[in-house]
Amino acid sequence: EADGQTKSGLYNLFIPVTETYVIDEYGRSDIPAAKDKIRLRLDKYIGDEATLIKERRKYPSTLDEALMTSSQDNPFNLEVLNKRNRQLENMVDKPYVKGDFVWEIPFEKAKFVPNEVNGKWHVSWLPTQSKQNLVVTQHGDNPFYPDNNHKLFAGVDPINYGGSSAQAGKSSISCVIKRKTDVSDNPELSGNYVADYIDRPENPDLAYESILIGCWFYGCEIHIENQKFDIGNWLQKNRCRNFIMSRPDTTKKLTKKKSFITEDGTPAGTGVIDLYVNLLKRHILAHGHKINHPRLITQFMGFTVKGRTKFDMVVAAGYAEIAEDAPFKPKIKGVDFTGLYKSFN
Repeated sequence: EADGQTKSGLYNLFIPVTETYVIDEYGRSDIPAAKDKIRLRLDKYIGDEATLIKERRKYPSTLDEALMTSSQDNPFNLEVLNKRNRQLENMVDKPYVKGDFVWEIPFEKAKFVPNEVNGKWHVSWLPTQSKQNLVVTQHGDNPFYPDNNHKLFAGVDPINYGGSSAQAGKSSISCVIKRKTDVSDNPELSGNYVADYIDRPENPDLAYESILIGCWFYGCEIHIENQKFDIGNWLQKNRCRNFIMSRPDTTKKLTKKKSFITEDGTPAGTGVIDLYVNLLKRHILAHGHKINHPRLITQFMGFTVKGRTKFDMVVAAGYAEIAEDAPFKPKIKGVDFTGLYKSFN
């Protein structure tokens, strides 16, 4: 079911180590003390990434940590990721804000609303007001065109709600938005992830609309895995087909012709998976030290190619990387693109 119940009527239950590691004299969990003790324990293994991962799995604070894999199975640079993860854990002020993108004026103007309790998005950067909601409206059945898609890229790992309840408990819909790598840009922002989303609402339309509103706000196209095209159909129904990124030419030679379901989005064949894993490896080496999204880092640290279906956010980030790597092809007709690559702050 959508709430994660299995066919046999069971539910997944995860209790973080912080709930049980330190118990006070009254039998209650002392979470702050547990966090301090666990941090000291893990600090002993700094520099020994393989042992550090084993300790995180042994004393997990999150489900993702409990599912972390050994270093030999993980394709990414765990030293970079673990170091950045420790930096984020020790920050007094989080480098991101939890919240939601909502319509201020439907299909015209979106805004970000902080919501530390129930927000589905983690956002580390917002464009200046003049660079928000850069969407061009033209005539036709699908009149809306994102106009910042040369600077920002969104990857989406969707799901099909028609799957079994066992499958339903494993996957969520995820979106990762990335800023273009640009040597003339602010070094802390260039090539960095700026927003991530993950959720599995009972009504999938709520997730699809949340992703659209976020991408509307940033003015970027959505690169989706098109074997699960429910979100694509929803976007078309809501006259937003032009938000779907056309399949990059760089991916067409990587899959068999029979897998060309549509030119909207990209199917996830073995060649495409290898492509985004290699692009992510390159990104983490170059920019992993400045990633501001801890739940994305945690998924990077647990990721394996064989177990990729458990790491929706990594797949979404991979599709954002493919989108950035592809040559830019403007969709809007009758627009002067002179000066298109001018940087913004």
